[in-house]
Amino acid sequence: MNTLAPGYAQAAYPDIVQTPAHPSFAFALAHLHGHAASDHARTRPRVLDIGCNRGAQLRWIARTLPGATCLGLDALPAAIDEARAADNPKNLAFELGDLTTWDPGARRFDLIIAYGMLSWLPDPAREALLRLVARALAPGGIALICWIALPGGAATEALGQLLRLEQARLPDIDAPAGSIGRGPAEALRRLAAGMVPALAGPSMAGALHVTQGKTPGGLTADELHPDRRAFYLMEVLDAATQSGLAYMGDAGLGLDWIAGGPSALAPALDGLPHLVALQYRDYLLHVGFRRSLFVRAQDAGRLQTEVNPVAALSLHAALIAPSTRRIRALTDPPGEDSDALLAAIRAADQTAPLRTVVARADLPARKDTARWGIAALRLAANNLIALSIGPPPPPDMADRPIPE
Repeated sequence: MNTLAPGYAQAAYPDIVQTPAHPSFAFALAHLHGHAASDHARTRPRVLDIGCNRGAQLRWIARTLPGATCLGLDALPAAIDEARAADNPKNLAFELGDLTTWDPGARRFDLIIAYGMLSWLPDPAREALLRLVARALAPGGIALICWIALPGGAATEALGQLLRLEQARLPDIDAPAGSIGRGPAEALRRLAAGMVPALAGPSMAGALHVTQGKTPGGLTADELHPDRRAFYLMEVLDAATQSGLAYMGDAGLGLDWIAGGPSALAPALDGLPHLVALQYRDYLLHVGFRRSLFVRAQDAGRLQTEVNPVAALSLHAALIAPSTRRIRALTDPPGEDSDALLAAIRAADQTAPLRTVVARADLPARKDTARWGIAALRLAANNLIALSIGPPPPPDMADRPIPE
């Protein structure tokens, strides 16, 4: 935030709606990790978005969950002014505040979102963020904290460091607002001209490809951000533990789950403690970004160690079509073999890659209906499908536009 990270105040960071941050999505995936949300949290959640920017994320949540109470916090006055000036529903408010000094008072929240924060803050602010989340979570609440992960993020991290070095070596004081300076621009041009994927390897080539596709504002807010840093899983979990948080799981799964479940990597991970095994898995699967779910440390004992597959299959789904940016509710819950859900995925107005993944995924055998259904739900959740627990989504949710 701006008093702690100058790069944030200088960048016109995109105001993005992130599907995993929607309460119905977050609580549904937390449910699959053994978390039991209260009826109040599922239907009338109190939501805090730390680093809310101009409010698009919370605006979407507030409109699609009229019973929710949503609060956005940001330290950039221009962002808060723009957020407040928008067409906001009555259940949405914004506050200007620095996360190192902001006091929630007696307010507690069922869902706290810190999407683009942890890897873009200086160390004191990272510690303050985790302490604030632990303090402001309501009993039984969950937090979604997202960060750049190692080892998968190493190539992008190295490219960012190179661009920042070039920015310092060739400062461009005449560069207009919204553009990158001569040093980073020249570095990207030369790297693109000399990139030979067969020699550089897929990680370096992929990092350059992704970075080339970003706008100048996106580059300024990300690779060129002076405080940008990637972390190994255990680094973040150790810091979270010291702040009073307990790791529950992630809001996204890798292909190892889809291609046969957690046992796919069992020979390599057999006998390791759970969290250590996850760290090894990050290396084996080249994990580069984590959307991690946390609970208060005192709530960790309430998590079920094994989730009932049949209960998990009672989840209801709402498809989010990227091309139309609309939500379409599925009024019928998926059956135990998930035929209804899979048919809906295939018929949905989604992108071709999603249909390809669904068609080619090596899912568990159909006779193992519970595992097959869970895998389908996991796959769906990773591809823009919001899930909710309990009653089906209300009929008026259908064809509701997602706010820009």
